[in-house]
Formats: sequence, structure tokens, C-alpha cells
Amino acid sequence: AAARGRAVSVVDPLPFDACGDRRALVINALDDVLEKRFMDTVRAPFRTLVDEGVAPGRFARVPLVDDPPCRELLASADLRTCARSTHVCQLPRVDDVENTFAVRHYGGVVTYAFDECARRETSDAFRGALRRSTIDFM
Repeated sequence: AAARGRAVSVVDPLPFDACGDRRALVINALDDVLEKRFMDTVRAPFRTLVDEGVAPGRFARVPLVDDPPCRELLASADLRTCARSTHVCQLPRVDDVENTFAVRHYGGVVTYAFDECARRETSDAFRGALRRSTIDFM
């Protein structure tokens, strides 16, 4: 149950494809219409992650020291993602950071390194890479 999409920067939204190959966007928090359509493309367990913050029995909450409102979830299947009010997508290797997740967080785009769990601001180069990246939602 995977929905395919293309991650784009918050300033370069793409229209949704109503057919099988839907496009999921990393979007600005202020765009409620796109946010709802994004949510419609998300399947369990991602829907649970976004709506509930924690999938009971599968995920454990670990607070980010530098960002208390953003809780990190650790999954048994090597999945690291973010909690409530955050949209998540797995990206291919970009800027020499392997297995990076890009998330929409407070209207911006933030990356979380898969191994180190380190956060960094997204650069313009990374935003450009996002526009060209094809992603699979898990």
C-alpha cells in the first residue's frame, strides 16, 4: 500500500494527479487544501503517524532536545520519522546524506539524518534536489 509521489519545495507546488500515480507534496502549513489532499494520499502507518503522533505498540517517542514540539518516532523496521503536524517522505541519496527524510515542519522543510538523527536546515541545493526526486511512501 504505497502511494508514489514527487517531493517538491514549499515554493514550487505541483498539481495532484487524480489517477493512480498521485503526487504528494512537501507543502507549506498555511495551504489547507493541499494539506488535506496530501493527507488523502497517506496510508497506514503514515496516517497514524501524522494523525495520532504515535502508533501504539509499534513506535516509541523520543523528544528532540533542541526542538521539544517535534517528537521523533523510532520504528522497529529502521524507520525514523517525525510526529504530529509533520508530513514525511523518504528520499534517495541527496547531498551525500544517505537515507534522509524530508519533513514539512512549521511551514518549512527540515531534514533528519537516518543514522545520526541529526537535524539541519534545508539548503537551496537540497530544495532543488527535492524537486527532481521521486519518492515512495511506505
